[in-house]
Amino acid sequence: FSICTWVRKRYRGTSFPFLLDYRIEGKYGEIIMSDNGYHNRVNERSTDIRFKFNVPDGQWFHQCMTWSTADNTLRVYLNGEELAGFSVQTYSYSKLWTGGTMCLGNIAGVSKSKNVIFGGDLYKLNMYGRVLEKSEIRILAFDICSSAEDR
Repeated sequence: FSICTWVRKRYRGTSFPFLLDYRIEGKYGEIIMSDNGYHNRVNERSTDIRFKFNVPDGQWFHQCMTWSTADNTLRVYLNGEELAGFSVQTYSYSKLWTGGTMCLGNIAGVSKSKNVIFGGDLYKLNMYGRVLEKSEIRILAFDICSSAEDR
């Protein structure tokens, strides 16, 4: 699968604000996408890319996350470029479970603590049932760039 969106932070939370959280009862975060790079997670495996992921508040950026069941690899892209060296191997028996709860801007089922609430704007959040090619992600990141900047 692939999840891509334009993001503009309005303020920086004190912890790790979530853009998207999909969870199944009894499991922690089937899919998590954060706005500061701390949590980008699939099937309880995550990558911490905070130190490669510094975008100032108020500026639009394009974020994309892909996960391949063929090689069980999670990849995160910023403005059309893969953040090198941060692919994470998920469990070989991994599959995504259906019947969960998806929450935008917070952790599903958690109070609205300012530590985890995303404070900003999401534009063109798209989910795909396949891994997008790197060239497709670049097109998404740059094709919309001018219209996102105008918002």
